[in-house]
Amino acid sequence: MKAHTHTNKNRCLHLEAEFNSSKSKQKHILQLLNSNRVPIKFVNYPSDNFSSCLQDLANVALTCSEPEMPSCFVPGCKTGNTQWSGRFTYSSSREMQPKICHLHFEEDFIVKTDKVMMGSVVMTEKQRKLWTLTPNAVPTKFSNTVIPKYFDKKVQARKPPAERQQIVTEEVSATSDMEIEQATLDTPKDLNFDDLRMLQIPLGWMCQQNEESIRFMEMVVDTRAKRTTFCPVKDLEVTNVFTGYRFSVKVRSKDITDRFEPVSSTLEVQKLLDNLISIKLCSGIPNFNIIFSFPSSFKVATTWFADNCPQEVTDVSTCENCSRLKPKLRGAADIVMKKRATAPNQDGKCNTKKILMKRQFKATKARLSRMRNRNLELKKMYTELKACSEASLSEKIDSLNLPPPTKSAMLTSLKVAQAKSKYAVRYSADWLLQSILLKITSPKGYRKLRDSKIVPLPDPAHLTRLLSGISCQFGFSDYVFAELEKSFKLLSKRDSQVMLLVDEMGVQEKVSFEKASMKFKGYIDYADFMEDEKTRKKAKREADHCLVLMIRSLNNKMVFVHILQTQPVASFATRGAAPGNMLVKIILSCIIKLEKVGCEVVGVVSDGATSNKSMWRELGITTKRGGSIVNSVANPVDETRRIFFFCDIPHVFKCIRNHMLKTADVQWSGGTAHWAVYRNLYEVDKAAELRIVPKLTPKHINPNPFQRMKCSYALKVQFIKAYREIENHPLFKGTESTENLLER
Repeated sequence: MKAHTHTNKNRCLHLEAEFNSSKSKQKHILQLLNSNRVPIKFVNYPSDNFSSCLQDLANVALTCSEPEMPSCFVPGCKTGNTQWSGRFTYSSSREMQPKICHLHFEEDFIVKTDKVMMGSVVMTEKQRKLWTLTPNAVPTKFSNTVIPKYFDKKVQARKPPAERQQIVTEEVSATSDMEIEQATLDTPKDLNFDDLRMLQIPLGWMCQQNEESIRFMEMVVDTRAKRTTFCPVKDLEVTNVFTGYRFSVKVRSKDITDRFEPVSSTLEVQKLLDNLISIKLCSGIPNFNIIFSFPSSFKVATTWFADNCPQEVTDVSTCENCSRLKPKLRGAADIVMKKRATAPNQDGKCNTKKILMKRQFKATKARLSRMRNRNLELKKMYTELKACSEASLSEKIDSLNLPPPTKSAMLTSLKVAQAKSKYAVRYSADWLLQSILLKITSPKGYRKLRDSKIVPLPDPAHLTRLLSGISCQFGFSDYVFAELEKSFKLLSKRDSQVMLLVDEMGVQEKVSFEKASMKFKGYIDYADFMEDEKTRKKAKREADHCLVLMIRSLNNKMVFVHILQTQPVASFATRGAAPGNMLVKIILSCIIKLEKVGCEVVGVVSDGATSNKSMWRELGITTKRGGSIVNSVANPVDETRRIFFFCDIPHVFKCIRNHMLKTADVQWSGGTAHWAVYRNLYEVDKAAELRIVPKLTPKHINPNPFQRMKCSYALKVQFIKAYREIENHPLFKGTESTENLLER
């Protein structure tokens, strides 16, 4: 029995048995097997083996189940029955062929993948949709089946034939000296494949070696073919021949070995390979895959080239010969497209409409791609123009002779106008500081300016979050002294002279818990001066005053924080006024720190409070009448200089005004001063058509608690001498003592 095998969609194998017998015997066998509907075809079975084969096939026929759909021919195998039974209906007169499934073949006999080999190297591997058999495939696996025992006999694997060794003769015949010289060596014998295999090759190149040669190739992949195909572009091959080593160089299958000199070492092979890599090749005519052949040209992967293409180019990407080939290929492609459009399909109808739709789709796709590229170019140009406009506007604003706050406001307005969303605005540090100062100065004014969008101010909640992230501690600020050192190190000695201001202000008692430091705030805090035991005991009490130390330049109009010409350097929380001995320690420490950063302290200014007078006495400052007046002390850093102490005169006027508001009448050496005189002055002047003292307002006559703290209101009270002398008003007679108090 002879087996013929090939594959089908059900991965089953056809098996035909050939018989050589008389027609009567064939008819008898067919009647026996057709009664069981066994799909077997017998032709030309030999007569001497007819009886044994008849018995075997009869057993097979009796054990086979009646198949409704194509199934495995081996008895007992159910492949195909469960999957296809009952799904389709065929006529009983259909022709059925015997098949054997893949379960009865060894794995080595079944080809499931397609491999692309380059020598002994597997370049790529792809799964086959339809399996096939090797030429020597034989079914040998018949477990759990009712078949003759000799079906299970496995075929012994045949050993491969032994390789014959090449017979090399020692004698070399030569007819002339020229042939002897040529037969000796093409290249020196010091070359070897081990050294050549270690040569450096770039990405996209591969090295292939066998017993007789080694090749260096640059490969391109033909992705449009049914199977992945690799095409060599540049090829350098070194072959080991009987006379030595010989090399050949090819570019797109064209031999260009004569362009290079013979190599004599591994280094020269590397140079030759580098020269081959650096050659710039013609790019050819791509994307004409609809044409399979064209005269006077050849195709590499998906690119066409002219037969007379020089391959190597210098300035252009495509040579002149290939450029002339392009319109010819386009014309040939149009002819092929027209033939396909007019060719009938399987139904006998032309698919012109389908071809036109494909052309239209391709043209639309190309148009969309061009529009997309143009859109990207326009966006890029818009971004560049926008950056240029922003830079030019910033330069123009910087060139204007404007104060820094005004420039900052203009630049911020420009950023807000360019922002796509109100949440996308980024404020500069200078503008945030200006906004914080404006909010502290007037919260109502800040809200008005922001709500009316007169000035691009940030949200108050944003400022609150920024301030909450700043660590506010009592004592001397190291950050302030570091910035002062940067500002004063470049100033002259005269411009470095400053005055130290000491003042206290009342605050509301309140204890709060700070989450960042996990501490309670609102108690007495002298920072580094809490070492005294008496001070530590008082520290548990709530603070109601704040002691602040500030500096102001004498000869230089230095602006420390944009609009502030006075810079705070330290603050302390106190209960009432700070004691004199504590003020002495704080002031001397502040003077030493200021001198270290480059400031030259000239004097200390404070009001005439009792605690400040106690501080003067601690330092030796005396102000007794009739005695010697001492108003300065030696500088703790430089004893050659003196530090003078001054009393705040505007503060004295404020105290006098507040005392007159409280008592109404004040007695002094020149008489009695009455505050009612100023009230009468305001009432009379307000009723007149032309005011003599227009700057006198109700906040000067009846100030509220906050207005009483301002020295400017106390100094703006005008004299009443004009009414008494010019109009001779009866309400202002006998007011000389009040006038004299203000004059003194």
